[in-house]
Amino acid sequence: MKDLDAVIFDMDGVIVDSEPLKFQAYQRVFRRRFQVEIAVDDPSWHGVGEAVAVATFARLTGVRVDDPQAVIADKRAAYLERLADEGVPYREGAVALIESLAARGMPLGLATGSDREQLGAVLAPRRLERHFAALVCRDDVSRGKPDPEIFLLTARRLDCSPERCLVIEDTRAGVTAARAAGMRCIALTGTQDRQSLADADQIVDHLDRVAELLRVGGLLSGDRSSRGGARGGPPPAVSPP
Repeated sequence: MKDLDAVIFDMDGVIVDSEPLKFQAYQRVFRRRFQVEIAVDDPSWHGVGEAVAVATFARLTGVRVDDPQAVIADKRAAYLERLADEGVPYREGAVALIESLAARGMPLGLATGSDREQLGAVLAPRRLERHFAALVCRDDVSRGKPDPEIFLLTARRLDCSPERCLVIEDTRAGVTAARAAGMRCIALTGTQDRQSLADADQIVDHLDRVAELLRVGGLLSGDRSSRGGARGGPPPAVSPP
């Protein structure tokens, strides 16, 4: 994957294993507000906006939600409380991959469907924000994934052409958004299965494998800070496994 201009990370499910904590937060809110139990973790809410998630859980439990924004606010508060109490559950290899790419001068972006407060809560413990040239969250866009808006905005803030960006995602909605933006995509399993991620260029089970793919493509063979810009070369191609 030579001459790549930037790598864009999703956050939830890629940098942080947040979905279990968020599911527990939704369970807590529905239990308190509606006296119902969300017994099934329907994967259709993974990677989509909070309004869609609330509608999904309302359908599963058979309740009527008249004020979804209030439910969302309660869920965010419950999630942040869990992060504060239990610590941030970084995915194995995430911090090392971010630090390795940053040390080699690779411009990094982050494009997350979480809001800015949640973004800060995840990045702050390891000071990861210092490694990203662009941090884009749901507060910055009008449409969530699978719409490509968030990735296209991240590319603009990185001053990179979309076709020269690589996205690391973990959900069907995220992969669809990356492809619609014209970007390459490596999908990480764990949140969803391989079949759900089939449209990605590559599917990996561990972030160490991402580093291997980039190393094979020549990205991690040296310090990019000493190289010129990559604009004008051939579009990046994901190396075969």
